Amino acid sequence: MNRIARILISVIIAFGLVGCGIVGRNVSDEERIPDQSQFKENFSIGTIIEDHQELLIDGPRTLSGMEAGPREPFVQRHEYMTIQIDQGNITTLLNSIQSDVEEALSNSGANIVGTGGTDAYADPIAYLSYSYNDGPLYGVIDVWAIRGEKMDLIIIAQITESFE
Repeated sequence: MNRIARILISVIIAFGLVGCGIVGRNVSDEERIPDQSQFKENFSIGTIIEDHQELLIDGPRTLSGMEAGPREPFVQRHEYMTIQIDQGNITTLLNSIQSDVEEALSNSGANIVGTGGTDAYADPIAYLSYSYNDGPLYGVIDVWAIRGEKMDLIIIAQITESFE
């Protein structure tokens, strides 16, 4: 009886160790499904605006944002920044933001599959949008520019991603 118990215990331990090895194996980068696109991971509207600070009036700028949602069905991240800018520089800044968003999408490896927005950056609210895919992820970035008080301009960027 003692001998049979030892054999059974040895077999159970062996299966346990083999099972742990199978569960614990490393997944290669090609097999791993990303939680977010490289674009979403690296994008910040604050960085884009700071790259064009020569168009802005010196003064305080605040950037804040938040990410929300479980991965299913989608996750969103938004940022907003209040800046001070002369009326004559708004169109130039918005054109720069648009081209920088396109460049960031392209550099991240995402494919732009659709665009949208307002014509000639409507006043007091301007809007642009890009939809993209990056492997199994589908996303949309929306950017709004809304006039505030005096020389204030509020820039809002929202990225929404889900699995296709």
